[in-house]
Amino acid sequence: MPIDKVFAWVVGIFAFQFFVRAILTISFFHETLTNANYATSMTALSMQFIVSVAALCVAACLFFSFGLEIFGSLKQESETDHLTSLLNRRGLKQKFSTLRERSIRASVPVQLVICDIDQFKKINDAYGHGAGDKVIQKLSSFIDETARKSDLTARVGGEEFCIVMWNSNIAGAKLLAETLRTTMSMHQFEGMPSITLSCGVTSLYVDDNWKTMFERADKALYLAKNTGCDRTCVFGEGNFQEKSKKLSVVA
Repeated sequence: MPIDKVFAWVVGIFAFQFFVRAILTISFFHETLTNANYATSMTALSMQFIVSVAALCVAACLFFSFGLEIFGSLKQESETDHLTSLLNRRGLKQKFSTLRERSIRASVPVQLVICDIDQFKKINDAYGHGAGDKVIQKLSSFIDETARKSDLTARVGGEEFCIVMWNSNIAGAKLLAETLRTTMSMHQFEGMPSITLSCGVTSLYVDDNWKTMFERADKALYLAKNTGCDRTCVFGEGNFQEKSKKLSVVA
């Protein structure tokens, strides 16, 4: 709960008790309570007690709320890539674990797309790391625009990105990869030649974990790189001799 709401509730309850106490005082003590005996009366003592408790409650609520916000901010920062604002590898692995359990429990298909900028080292060497950062940021914006809200998007390496697609088949994942690849190759970076992507795609299998799923997509990416770059390869299709015997979450 945001700090302002917590504080508003505490102040509201504190204010409300004044009306209750005033009504009780008027109803039961209006004849016996005077200015002379007020300081030692139960009304005054209860007032001091309530004010002290309320002050402690306000302080505790503020401390707790600030602590939650700081913890949430630190957690988000530890899971976010500072250059692109996408998830980093750690953040993606943590969220994937939850998504995997949901997928298997609900029999919902999940796909993984890995995108890697071709010849990225040459870009840094020829145009500088600042130019390389702009290329990475531009690709991250394309990913942000292309992926759905239900997908997980992350930068998992220097020039390597992942999209985990919830409730999508392999054709949809390949289409997303091809859309990103085409969009990137058509974009004209100032003072630089056309920049391309290679992509690898695979499905989530029932006995997968992050490592096994990533390794398959990485093999597809490796094939794309070694057959000319600027293309998308799907694990289990085309030139792959290695076929997985595992069953996908949804056949």
